[in-house]
Amino acid sequence: MSLVVSMLTFLVGVLVLSVGAHWFVNGSVRFAEWMRVSRLLVGLTVVAFNTSSPELFLDTVAALRGATDLAVGDLIGSTVRT
Repeated sequence: MSLVVSMLTFLVGVLVLSVGAHWFVNGSVRFAEWMRVSRLLVGLTVVAFNTSSPELFLDTVAALRGATDLAVGDLIGSTVRT
């Protein structure tokens, strides 16, 4: 793959990620307003769960495949980085 295609793919990915994050935050705020709860409560529950769900998925799949060392390493890594 050429450098131009790689750079273009990267830039499109960053743009899509940025737009998706914007939609997610706005949707969470609207959900909080619709449920008549604090934005902080939604931020601490819905947003926190959704940002941790990829790690939960990885750890579950790794454990089911017998790669418990990967699951434990990911758990420790995600805890240490915060």
